[in-house]
Amino acid sequence: MDGIGLNPLNRYFPLNMKAAWVFLILAFFIVVAGCNTRQAVKPIVLSIPVTGNTEPSQLAIQPSLVNTPKNFSSQTVPPAPSKTPTLQIIEKGFSAWCFPKTIKPPQGPYTSAIPKGALNSTLEKDLTKILVPASLCAFSYRFNQPFPENMYVLVFGQGSPVPWLKGELIPASDDPKTGIVVFRHEQITNPNAWEVIYFFTLNTSLGKEISKNKVNVYKTHPVRCKNGLLPDPATLECLIEEIK
Repeated sequence: MDGIGLNPLNRYFPLNMKAAWVFLILAFFIVVAGCNTRQAVKPIVLSIPVTGNTEPSQLAIQPSLVNTPKNFSSQTVPPAPSKTPTLQIIEKGFSAWCFPKTIKPPQGPYTSAIPKGALNSTLEKDLTKILVPASLCAFSYRFNQPFPENMYVLVFGQGSPVPWLKGELIPASDDPKTGIVVFRHEQITNPNAWEVIYFFTLNTSLGKEISKNKVNVYKTHPVRCKNGLLPDPATLECLIEEIK
């Protein structure tokens, strides 16, 4: 028997080499198995209910594609202010009243109502009639809204393009929509005629005409003179020629 078979290292060496190879093979399969067990990442799914008979839909969360302006405001835009209506006289908004000569008129300002003791005007078609003689006559304008300052009234004789009288329109003390112009001129309160026709124009401060009204100033006819004629309209006396 030779010396190689008697050495203990030679007897166990083949067994140790086999064990090492087995260990290496097992380690390789463990590493490969670990790599294959990694799972893919799934997107987050959000369930959103849908009205009606349809089933809830599933939508994946996606980034928004809407660009919001920097100065965007969620506040509601207020509506544009309504346009102010045009200034005008309401229907049958022009009238007049006079204090008889026997009554001393009170001091103004006056209200929109006719003062006690005053005689109201009458209307015949487009003709406003006032009875004189009077101590004072006032002409009233009723508007659809409060009227601006510095409005005025011009008085024209029939057929004349030039006004002979001007008066300022003053607000009534109880109504900013009513304006009153007061005249004490004798050709209004006691003209030298039994009746006369005037035209009244209402104007803005810039001279724009708002309305035009026809006014008949008249007197009650007295007893006629002996010759059948009417007496003088101012003095109510018969002329000398008429008396003879």
